[in-house]
Amino acid sequence: MAISSFINRCSVQLLVNFICMAWLLTVFAFPAHADDFLDLGFEDLLEIQVISASKTPTRLMETAAAVSVINRADIHRSGARTVPEVLRMVPGVHVAQLDANRWAVTVRGFNGQTANKLLVMIDGRSIYTPTFSGTYWDALDVSLEEIERIEVVRGPGAALWGANAVNGVINIITSSALNNSTSQADVWLGTEERAGISLIHTIKQGEDSAVRLSAQGLIRDHGPLQGAGSAHDTQHGRLGLRWDLLGKKFALQTTASYYQKQQSSTYNQMNVIPPYNTLLIDKAELQGGHLRSRYSHYFSENSTLDVQFYYDYTSRHEWLYDQQIQQFNLDIQHSILLLGMHRLTWGANFDYSLDYYSSRQGQIDITPKHSRSHLLSFFAQDDYSLASDLTLTLGGKCEHNEVTGWEWQPNLRLLWQATPQLSLWGAVSRAVRTPSHVETNGALLTGIRPPTATIPLPQVTTLQGDHDIDAEDLLAWELGSRFAINNTLSFDLTLFLHDYDNLQGGTMQPPSVVFIDGQPVYLANFVANNNFDGHSYGAEVAVDWRVLPSWRLLLAYSYLDIQLRHSEATEVTMPELYTQHQISLQSRVDITRQLEADCWLTYNDGVIAQDISPRWDLQVRLGWHPDPIWLVELIGQNLLHDDKKELYSELSSVPSSRSERGVLLRVNYRF
Repeated sequence: MAISSFINRCSVQLLVNFICMAWLLTVFAFPAHADDFLDLGFEDLLEIQVISASKTPTRLMETAAAVSVINRADIHRSGARTVPEVLRMVPGVHVAQLDANRWAVTVRGFNGQTANKLLVMIDGRSIYTPTFSGTYWDALDVSLEEIERIEVVRGPGAALWGANAVNGVINIITSSALNNSTSQADVWLGTEERAGISLIHTIKQGEDSAVRLSAQGLIRDHGPLQGAGSAHDTQHGRLGLRWDLLGKKFALQTTASYYQKQQSSTYNQMNVIPPYNTLLIDKAELQGGHLRSRYSHYFSENSTLDVQFYYDYTSRHEWLYDQQIQQFNLDIQHSILLLGMHRLTWGANFDYSLDYYSSRQGQIDITPKHSRSHLLSFFAQDDYSLASDLTLTLGGKCEHNEVTGWEWQPNLRLLWQATPQLSLWGAVSRAVRTPSHVETNGALLTGIRPPTATIPLPQVTTLQGDHDIDAEDLLAWELGSRFAINNTLSFDLTLFLHDYDNLQGGTMQPPSVVFIDGQPVYLANFVANNNFDGHSYGAEVAVDWRVLPSWRLLLAYSYLDIQLRHSEATEVTMPELYTQHQISLQSRVDITRQLEADCWLTYNDGVIAQDISPRWDLQVRLGWHPDPIWLVELIGQNLLHDDKKELYSELSSVPSSRSERGVLLRVNYRF
């Protein structure tokens, strides 16, 4: 495109001038209208009702867990175009871009493309895949324009949400069609996000019923992929629907969507003959959708019943494999206030999934190709008011899976609200991660090395799944506090110690010489086991300071250290992929009633296990409201580097590429 080509040809000096100008505006500009700002103050945030930490609406100040809430204003002022980008502002969350479409996201360590200790949901609908025990971030079925808020629980959430909510829970909550009835159109052009359009239209059918229709299409640059082949820009289209119906004693919420996506990635073709490893580029085709309905009945002010059902479909056609996943889920929950002191929440969940996986290259294989799995769980939690300012929470979840059988995940929390502005809390929790299909029935080709002087044959390394593998186990200890010093300054602090047991590793079998495709090779085969354990500890800090009525600073800092142990030198596991120090500093300024200037500075301490260096980065956003219905934004991303490597994929079959600097022009029209 002509505009994209022009931006690409901008000189380095012009870019530097743009950065400096925007930074000076965010720091030194003073408003013409001091009472005009878009984002909420901290006291307003404390009044937000969060549901991901207790499964019932609870004030943030009264929540005994490390919870961060990203609201609509945060998303808007960040300048981000994807959910992983937005999550960089949360302490304890490590976000790494692997290429133009793939992301690695985790909470409190163990990051990777298939990070498996983080549960991600959209409106309570799990998008955690049973195949690899992770999240396909490139197929995230939601648009930023529809999101009301993102709740991030840092720490175990298994007592409520079940296995795999080990180190954290991310719940993406879309806005109600009744409460947010604005129709809008967004159009953008840029260097990386080449072009895109998002349309949202709400049809109100009276005061108690509304339907929101949404559509989105975009073209994204494929980035600096390596290898021979045909590199296609990403093309993504999505249709969505949400219907909200409110009655005197009930509420009904229904969502549905369908998406299609084409994207290019770099793959590593491994062979037992020279050149052994060949990089190539190939196109992946993704499609999927969902149907979800949630019925809430209000028996009284103190008793509610929620029933939710959803069906989710995912299809992936890649160079490595073909895969289709169908998931059916039924969730029932009842909350009741007993004796004026006990808030009892209990329920059951049944999940049934159909998974088809067919290897196309033999580098990642699962046998049998067709698999069926079910998960049955029950949970109960009691919030007991020991005193007007002291609440004890005791609960747990018991669930049965087909691999490890019954798993019990208890939870004990204590909250003391010392003053309306200060709360202190502590928690002890147990969580497990159940093995994925590839860990029990899979076989991975993890590497091929050329012959050496000591081993004159190609050296092939494989990892074999084991039906008898156990669930990974976490015992977590947490302490935290929230303190609103005044209307302009607040702190959120969390300290934690995680003790891991039965972490997955592999035992090397006796090396042997075998024939693969008629070629003799030296084979080192590892069989999955649970011989690893270890611990991690750290701190997470969030500071919200309204320097002036129109100038706000938000700081997020996290520290993390992980130590893993194994019993023998013949053991292998994934390295400790984490960054020890992380910083996010956002400056948001309303210069006038029409002009905004935002600057976002981030720091990652590097990944020692992969020899990735520490890195600062900068994102700048300028927003102009010529009138209340129009918004024009200019956004600069990754401004301190031409390109950067944030993390290497743990899958040797899918190498990472570098993410590049980008500039984006976006126009929003509300009607």
